[in-house]
Amino acid sequence: PGLAGGTNYAAGRADSYHQVTLPQTYLGWLNVAPRVGGRFTHYTETDGGGVNFNDENRFVFNTGAEVSTKASRVWKGLQNRAFEMDGLRHIVQPSINYVFVPSPSVLPRELPQFDREIPSLRLLPIEYPDYNAVDAIDSQNVMRFSLRNKLQTKRGGEVDNLVNWMAATDWRINPKTGQADFSNLYSDMDFKPRSWLTINSETRMDLENAEFIGANHSATINPNSTWSWKVGHRYFTGEPALGLNS
Repeated sequence: PGLAGGTNYAAGRADSYHQVTLPQTYLGWLNVAPRVGGRFTHYTETDGGGVNFNDENRFVFNTGAEVSTKASRVWKGLQNRAFEMDGLRHIVQPSINYVFVPSPSVLPRELPQFDREIPSLRLLPIEYPDYNAVDAIDSQNVMRFSLRNKLQTKRGGEVDNLVNWMAATDWRINPKTGQADFSNLYSDMDFKPRSWLTINSETRMDLENAEFIGANHSATINPNSTWSWKVGHRYFTGEPALGLNS
């Protein structure tokens, strides 16, 4: 791997991750999926580049659980030619995902960084193995709250999403230095008023200051499988972690 300053060096890494989950349904509607996992990673001594990391064996323990439910309602006789609607179904799915990772046996600053955490304008994964910045793994104590909504109808005899919307934010129970208690609020929505037209909206809101700091909107015309046409607009106030100033 190479350091941010351009220094190159050589090292080896062997990584093994194992996790056990036990999904259960209670009362016929409450889904609970506890999990516990462990990761062992061996790092060889670095070679070259004036960078010195010794042989290390790192152990990481993780646990947590996701709690979710789903409710739906159907209006079979609802028709609307303007939106190509033949019936309507509303699905709502709230969830809470808790992740706890104590401090690993070796901290990230003591390891060569093959896979470091890359800043993003979108919400990063918090649970393993979706979180794959292997060498940047540190302690974590967080809850992710999310809400999914779908409005579905039949088009051409098949189920199609008229609206597909998701909103999510993280409550950092033990925030790191420079972090707020809550992450930004992220919203992703696809609105498909016609079978050939999709309108997408991605927004990002700073909850601490109650202001929008990013938005990405687009409209896609897709009349067939041969070609499509898309127009969009993007707005953001800056992202220091990505070197983007407001």
